[in-house]
Amino acid sequence: MTNQYPGFEYSADELKKYFSGASGFFSIMLENGEIINHHPEDPKSFRAWLDQNDVIDVQLQARWTILES
Repeated sequence: MTNQYPGFEYSADELKKYFSGASGFFSIMLENGEIINHHPEDPKSFRAWLDQNDVIDVQLQARWTILES
């Protein structure tokens, strides 16, 4: 497990929570409260990295469901 994701400027310890949309974008809350958006080339890999580094998925935390049409 690495603290840095390739091509992403923030380290895992700077991240607090994230929300991911159906189109592969991520809205991420940093530990300082700032919200950033990121659209990785490989959303599945990026999500796995977030999960491996214990960044909170707010959709699971709040039991949200995203429906795709």
